[in-house]
Amino acid sequence: MNILAINPWIYDFAAYDLWAKPLGFLYILEFLKSKGFKITFLDCLDRYHPLLKYVENYKIKENEFGCGKFFWEQIPKPEVFSFVPRRYKRYGLPITIVKQFLQKVEKPDIIMITSSMTYWYLGIKDIITILKEVFKNTPIVVGGTYPILCPQHSQRILESTFIINQYVPYKLKEVFESLFGIKLDFSEQTLFQHKPYYDAYQYLPYVVLRRSWGCPFECEFCGLKKMYKGFFEKDYRKVIKEIMYFYNKGVKNFVFYDDALCFPPDSLKVLLKKIVHHKLRIKIHTPNGLHALFIDKELAFLFKESGFVMPRISFESSQPQIIEKFSYKVDKEILKKAIYNLRKAGYKEGEYGVYIIFAAPDQDLEILKKDILFCHHLGCRIFLADFSYVSEKDTCIKEPLLHNNSIFPAVDKRLWSYLQDIKNWTTQLNKKLA
Repeated sequence: MNILAINPWIYDFAAYDLWAKPLGFLYILEFLKSKGFKITFLDCLDRYHPLLKYVENYKIKENEFGCGKFFWEQIPKPEVFSFVPRRYKRYGLPITIVKQFLQKVEKPDIIMITSSMTYWYLGIKDIITILKEVFKNTPIVVGGTYPILCPQHSQRILESTFIINQYVPYKLKEVFESLFGIKLDFSEQTLFQHKPYYDAYQYLPYVVLRRSWGCPFECEFCGLKKMYKGFFEKDYRKVIKEIMYFYNKGVKNFVFYDDALCFPPDSLKVLLKKIVHHKLRIKIHTPNGLHALFIDKELAFLFKESGFVMPRISFESSQPQIIEKFSYKVDKEILKKAIYNLRKAGYKEGEYGVYIIFAAPDQDLEILKKDILFCHHLGCRIFLADFSYVSEKDTCIKEPLLHNNSIFPAVDKRLWSYLQDIKNWTTQLNKKLA
């Protein structure tokens, strides 16, 4: 049975390949491959796709961590963004090349499309339009972040498709049984025991992976609890095996997508000790925030010895109303202790960072500025985490494009200029630590 799998374009004002890979989708595809399915995979965001060699004047550039700019084409701006004085773009493979690729693909029995940010759904809508022209009457399944966080909107927009808008393993099992009468175990224990389906990529400047799935914490602002049930750890020996497999293929940058990488800390320490033991000369990146409470002296030294670059800690806010409304993870004293341990381990000012919530509802911007200064004086690079409240009760759910962090959907538009000033000021503070 043939599966055509697609990671669609990004439609946005700005986009950058900061270790962007559809990891959950890749685990699913590897599992299906192990069951005998033939996979044809098109990642529209693959900056090294061989078809890009036919694009005039396109040059691939990457930094030392494997990140770089996507190819892009300017497209008409949606009406809802008419007030935004910026160009709107399609990031990824040129649409003409995608159409040519699909014309040459063997007719699939099923088409599977993943998704990421809710406000990128126009890329899914456009790829489905093309697919229906090329492969008439072929079942199309759409999963990922967008349909799970916006089930009603995705059902309305993506007509005549199978929408995975609930817990993924259960719904995938249901789809394959209803379409083909095939019973497959799509549980975490089966899906995530494999390595991700990276064999489809011609070149890998980095590899994204996980040692755990889900999160044991219950932060109100996080959509993760709608995506995954509970918390599941992968055997550290399998994680080491994955790292060694790609390391021997020349990969030097590894990115952990874990939502709670430091939990439980003893498990992470075992994994990092094995990396140190094997003397792997790698760089490890953690784009999701680390829990400061667990960064004791031993873990901080293991970060340094195993190759962690720019450990990013979740500080979020010191504002009592935000802490009370969302969750309590860290206070200033816990953060100071974690930073102290990182400094003792050999990290210098500007070599570690913190996430601070930005533009949340009812956020006191004066407290925000004090939080930024406090973290700056600790030597932290500041990463402002633009707030986007995705809730069935939120009016923005009616139009996911308004979740875009470029337009600060959760605040009064009259504050736009002031918020941009805070961003610019934060950038200048970070430059002092460069």
